[in-house]
Amino acid sequence: EFRLISTDLLKEQVKAVYDAEGVSYTDEALNVIAKQGNGSSRDMLSFADINTSFQKVERTLNSAFAFSRSASVV
Repeated sequence: EFRLISTDLLKEQVKAVYDAEGVSYTDEALNVIAKQGNGSSRDMLSFADINTSFQKVERTLNSAFAFSRSASVV
């Protein structure tokens, strides 16, 4: 049985990945990325990966929201 993962745990996961990969970010951006996972680690990591490819600079609230909006439209 699958269970949804809390947003806090998803945020910890993406933070660990970004730290390991040397990706810079803001706390607000991590919140947006974690929420985009909707309880799914796989979905959150996919979103984080695409977001990182989308903009090769610091993950900020604006960049995370900008990508979030464009991903929602597709």
